[in-house]
Amino acid sequence: MNRFRFVGFVASFTASLTLAAPAFAQTPAQPAPAAAGSPESHMSFGIRGGFSAVPNQGFVGAQVESPRLGLTQHTSLRPDVEVGFGGNAGTVFTVAVNAVAWLPFPNSPWSAYVGGGPMLVHAGIFAGSADVVVGVQNRKGLFFEIKASGGQAPNLKGTVGLVLKHQ
Repeated sequence: MNRFRFVGFVASFTASLTLAAPAFAQTPAQPAPAAAGSPESHMSFGIRGGFSAVPNQGFVGAQVESPRLGLTQHTSLRPDVEVGFGGNAGTVFTVAVNAVAWLPFPNSPWSAYVGGGPMLVHAGIFAGSADVVVGVQNRKGLFFEIKASGGQAPNLKGTVGLVLKHQ
């Protein structure tokens, strides 16, 4: 799949998840507003790390997450910066700006999220790419995610992280 098709797929997939509306035959559910002091109502910061395949590297990074957006309060922006090291690819820097749709599990402290967005990669040269991300996060901030991307970016990443601060 060439880069433009991949970027188009990521954009279409993310838009379909974040802009979906209930059918007219359904009664629209009114989302409960985020409680003051909850992670959903504030900007949050976190750390992340893990391993990538192609190139085989470890990586560490940081992220910022916006308050929940939109009418349903199930969408947020989740940009991150990561530095990959090890293997024979040298140091790889990535900056990704992902839009994610949150899918809370009923009666559970865990929520799933899916999304994607554009990515800037520096691995000797600068290159653009895009990624798709799928993960789960609990209310205390612990998260696990898998990220797939194309181009010069690491093709597959397994990440664990922790949201450290809710402002």
